[in-house]
Amino acid sequence: IIDLETWNKAQKIYKSQSRAFQIRGSQKTPYQATTLLSGLLFCGNCGARYYCKRNTSKNRDKIAPRGYYTCYSRGKTNKKMVIDPACKNKTYFIDDLDKIVTDEIFNLHSDKNYFNEIVNKNKNNEPNKKEILIKRLDILDKELAKIMDLYQLGTIPIELISERAENISAERNSLQAEINSLSVPKEKMSKSEVINTAKIFVQVLEKGTLREKRVLIRSLIDKIVLKDNEVIIHWSFI
Repeated sequence: IIDLETWNKAQKIYKSQSRAFQIRGSQKTPYQATTLLSGLLFCGNCGARYYCKRNTSKNRDKIAPRGYYTCYSRGKTNKKMVIDPACKNKTYFIDDLDKIVTDEIFNLHSDKNYFNEIVNKNKNNEPNKKEILIKRLDILDKELAKIMDLYQLGTIPIELISERAENISAERNSLQAEINSLSVPKEKMSKSEVINTAKIFVQVLEKGTLREKRVLIRSLIDKIVLKDNEVIIHWSFI
């Protein structure tokens, strides 16, 4: 399907532990993912992760419904993953969001100037990430203080207070870990490496395994933030 040189390059990237598991929190033996972007998606409104949800039909004659990515806070399927129960951030059909992201990688491959556009856009438009995270920590601390005041007044059941305090604590820990990671210099891919990886991804997209595609995507993207109608890609080479 592809030439030997491209195959060897793909295998080198696929087997590279530094590329395959450079994302914070990744392990050598992660759970078996069933979608292209699982583990990369975060809610831009509440900060929770996104997960894949599939509706099942008991009628075998009906066409299987499309799966979609939704915020844990909105889906409420796992209480430990909920950060803001009132979050109503947008859900995406899996194939629609996958196409948005893969099209961006296609652009890296087909348009050699797109790499520079991404880098320049990040320098000109993206505010200081660490500063934003610290501000969010301050908001959470104030919210936690309010919850403790309500507890002392006895106006809210202890169960609700405990659940909200646990969610805030989980988000604080996640934010603090991300702040700490920003202080550690990360080896970044060169322009030629990025474009070559995008080329390999395009070539294996149709015939490659899901795991191979995910490894290549994770070598290019740190995370994807979904905020209302915006799909914000945090590239690993920025």
